[in-house]
Amino acid sequence: MFTIFKKELHTFFSSITGYLVIGVFLLVNAWFLWIGRSAMNILDGGFASLSGLFELAPWLFLFLLPAIAMRTLADEKKSGTIELLLAQPLTERRLILGKYFATVAVAWLSLLPTLVYFGSLYLLGQPAGNIDTGGTWGSYAGLLLLAAGYAAIGLLASSLTDNQIIAFLLAAAGCFFFYLGFDGLSALLPAADRFLMALGINERYRSMSRGVIDLRDVLYFVSLIALFLEAARLQLKSGGRRCSSRRGALPAVRLTALAAGLLLINFAVANAVFRIDLTADRRYTLSEASQRVMQRIAKPLLIAVYLDGDMPVEMKRLRATIKETIDELRVYAPGKVHYKFINIAADVPPEALDNAFRALYERGLAPVVIEERAADGSRSERTLFPGAIIAYPNPDNAEAEWLEMPVNFLQSNADADSDQSLLVAEQNVETALVAAIAHSARTHTPRIAFVEGHGELDEYETGDICKELATFARLDRVLINGDADALDGYAAVVVARPTQPWDEADKLAIDQYIMRGGRVAWFIDAVDVHHDSLAAGRNTFALAANHRLDDQLFKYGVRINPVVISDLQCALLPVNIAPAGQTADFRPAPWTYYPLLTPPATHPITSGLNLIESKYPSTVDTVGRTAAVTKTVLLASSPHSRIQTVPALVSLAESMHQPDPAHYRLSSLPIALLLEGCFPSAFQNRPLQGYNHGRPFVFIPRSDTTKMIVVADGDIIRNNIIRRPDGIRIFPLGFDNYMKIQFGNRAFVKNALSCLLDDDNVLQIRRREWTLRMLDKTKTFRERHFWVALNSILPVALTLIAGLLFNGIRKNRWKTFRRKTFRRKTFRRKTFRQ
Repeated sequence: MFTIFKKELHTFFSSITGYLVIGVFLLVNAWFLWIGRSAMNILDGGFASLSGLFELAPWLFLFLLPAIAMRTLADEKKSGTIELLLAQPLTERRLILGKYFATVAVAWLSLLPTLVYFGSLYLLGQPAGNIDTGGTWGSYAGLLLLAAGYAAIGLLASSLTDNQIIAFLLAAAGCFFFYLGFDGLSALLPAADRFLMALGINERYRSMSRGVIDLRDVLYFVSLIALFLEAARLQLKSGGRRCSSRRGALPAVRLTALAAGLLLINFAVANAVFRIDLTADRRYTLSEASQRVMQRIAKPLLIAVYLDGDMPVEMKRLRATIKETIDELRVYAPGKVHYKFINIAADVPPEALDNAFRALYERGLAPVVIEERAADGSRSERTLFPGAIIAYPNPDNAEAEWLEMPVNFLQSNADADSDQSLLVAEQNVETALVAAIAHSARTHTPRIAFVEGHGELDEYETGDICKELATFARLDRVLINGDADALDGYAAVVVARPTQPWDEADKLAIDQYIMRGGRVAWFIDAVDVHHDSLAAGRNTFALAANHRLDDQLFKYGVRINPVVISDLQCALLPVNIAPAGQTADFRPAPWTYYPLLTPPATHPITSGLNLIESKYPSTVDTVGRTAAVTKTVLLASSPHSRIQTVPALVSLAESMHQPDPAHYRLSSLPIALLLEGCFPSAFQNRPLQGYNHGRPFVFIPRSDTTKMIVVADGDIIRNNIIRRPDGIRIFPLGFDNYMKIQFGNRAFVKNALSCLLDDDNVLQIRRREWTLRMLDKTKTFRERHFWVALNSILPVALTLIAGLLFNGIRKNRWKTFRRKTFRRKTFRRKTFRQ
């Protein structure tokens, strides 16, 4: 076998054909990855990744491997040397293996020059060396297995004919069919789509091309190689002189039995998940929470992703991440998740595009406007919907058979550049998808109560967040009215900015709800500022609010202080600077009483969010020290803050002057807290006669493990509205009408409520951080021509140098052999004469 292996390598590299095939392979790679202006161009993409190579190489191997394998057996048959080989003490299996390993070795050697690409990215990284080495080697391993599978198909094609051209065409067609043919069949036969896709190479190579080694994928390629090599051996044996005509049917029977056995083995391990994620960030390893959610899916669901077509390279990378994540999710829910990517601009006529965009917005997808720059320097804007709609069966069996849940992957971030925003979006793809799928997999819809009766925000002032929460929960407006069991059956309760005093009976009802494991989100204003009075008279007072919840929250371990925070990091306010009696002239002015809060990236509720807009917030203190309750700061002010105790004068005149930084020396004043643990009742050791309208009830002095969120600013959950004669217009929560910026209030409130409802710890996925592996933009711009030339010429040059060295050594060995042979013959002649 080893002799055949060496012979094949020598034959291939002794002719110009071998170097021509490898040279064309490298030049085509260089064109797509370095020279041409395509989506795969590494320098244009700006990321230190060889993903373009691993996406392109399978297509190039469709021609490279058939070109290498076409002559292995076909040429032997045509020249008649196959008879001489079979006459030797050499089995058909060893002959096949020798030629197969030589073909694989040539394919693998053709990949060696592409390591120049890896070295270039290593040097071009920002900083140098910022490339995922483990993921790259894992992807190379997947490409090596792909080449080995193609080689086996090519060897079988070469064994079927003595014509090299026909062998090439058969091999190329066979490789193409096994790469994409089964995907096409799955589209024609949706009932067996999962089975058919599992038979194709593309389904198996997909995860390996990202650096994930799956035992099932490796077993598939080993089975594919074994099947085709055995088919080639049986074909060779049936066509040779050792085959008896009486046993002509045996090869087909043996091959069928082998195929059936390999198929059974692969399906036996189909549910055995053993994966090695070689990427540095382990970005393709699903969390345990995600695995639990996917394994719990009982009915199929469809994910429609509205991000496809001609897009900027950054958006295409986000699309690839979404697709890869869905593929990973499908591993743990085989046959239960179906998806498709939709190019809304291509599917809808231009005249109907605005209506289509409006329909997507009404379905819950948030548009993102991106700016594109043409080659001539002109700029244009495009509207994209980087989101998805998950359709799932209605668990309540109502009139609507299917329900929909929107998923938004990307939001504009005024505090981050585009690269960082896209990285955050990529990191949160798994969280967004799994959270939506977790809600759809529930057998019942959770219920959330918005408490009323104490001057809380009405259904219009909370209309935007209610629309968002309604995608995964049922919302009710609840009047407690002193009933101790008024909140029973609700998964979470929201207290949204009460402005009137709570009576003790209502406080007892929500207290006992917490004691029974209930979860509450408190959005409380500690101070009362009449902003309308400020706009009319340019002055007003900040006074302590009278909601009477302080003693109850104090018992739970938190205190909202009656102070007002002002911050240099703040929103703008339109202020009329025209003198009295003249036409109004509104100019933007920083209003320090509207702090913009930077969400910490260390907690899953706030990780990756935009700035949070607040209005006259107060500080929150933690009180009491008990191991039973864990307290986490979710929102805090900037490092340039100050506090004012109430009553405090608030004047628009402050916006006319530049704030003095010396007065803003306080840092990170806490505004929102998450409390988790067991809470004592605020009514412990108090007389309870007369509560619950005199009806008996079971008093619980201490809660089970639960959690609550306390926010010292009720305006964080309040959206702007305009009351008009024809109705009420509701603005998106967190949208600043004047600055035209979408802040992260909606995402924060949604994450906060999701945290209260999250029994699967799905939000913990947001703790994962990825490293942004970018190229040095300055270096790539200045030295672009050098790196293009290096990666286009050096791999081909190395191949030619290796060929010259190989043939030089080969010729030198031949000359040495002839010289020794001549000396030996001369010596024999002299000896004979003597």
